[in-house]
Amino acid sequence: FATAIPQVVALTPADQDTVVAVSDAGLTVTFDGELDDQALSADDAVLVTREGERIELRGAPLFDDENLTLRFEPTEGLRPGSRYEVTLSGHLGGPLRAASDSGAYGWQFATAIPQVVSLSPADRDTLVSVDDATLTVTFDGPLDERALTAAGTVRLFAEGRETPLTTPVFDAGALTLDMTPTAGLRPGTAYRVQIAADVRGPRVQEATVWTFVTEIPRVASTDPADGASIRAGNRRLEVRFSSTVDMAEVHPRNFRLSQAGSPILLAESEFLYDEESFTVSLGGGNRCWSCG
Repeated sequence: FATAIPQVVALTPADQDTVVAVSDAGLTVTFDGELDDQALSADDAVLVTREGERIELRGAPLFDDENLTLRFEPTEGLRPGSRYEVTLSGHLGGPLRAASDSGAYGWQFATAIPQVVSLSPADRDTLVSVDDATLTVTFDGPLDERALTAAGTVRLFAEGRETPLTTPVFDAGALTLDMTPTAGLRPGTAYRVQIAADVRGPRVQEATVWTFVTEIPRVASTDPADGASIRAGNRRLEVRFSSTVDMAEVHPRNFRLSQAGSPILLAESEFLYDEESFTVSLGGGNRCWSCG
């Protein structure tokens, strides 16, 4: 006579499932009969691969005799956007299973690829304020935090030139990835953010990319007003802008002052900038100026 060969009746995750949550790291196989305990203790009893590479298991696989379920879990858990294959030695089903055409038990599945839910600033926004320089991407699932630590994973370009970022921080609870330019955002500047495909898993082929442009300040008012006639005297000239200006550009090279068509030399020390009112002021001296 021969004893029955145990057959698989349920798998978790299901075979060929392609949207497995990475939180479901516990893998289970339910059989319709007992397994071979001696075979279960072998090193090759359970083999799990991620993208073709074998990964370690957290402890030995455990078989529950009562519900006939074999449980095991990868040490690193499940990582997003990845293909997994599980192979169980045919010897678990006894020598008849191992010698049969069926051989090993096995199944495949893939974890879900996290998708972008929102971007801040929004993609292609052309009126981004420089006051809040934090850049945020919200996903619908966890990222591969191991891949996220690799150099060059998240990059920021300003007018085509790469600019330094603080270390990106992923909030696993909120599913947000935050980063900040170390020098902040500059007014009237085109930016491009690039996040490597690996952070969403090896199944992803293209990087996450979005662009935005910071607001260009416009002149809101001047003092004296354009075309005004004023008395000669010691006073400051003011230009109030609609939004934050680049303080590095508050410099004589970007302002011209003339008297009767003749340029006046401006001293850098005479320039002041009030961040609250977005106002640039410069010394006028004892003359009747006209701005040109």
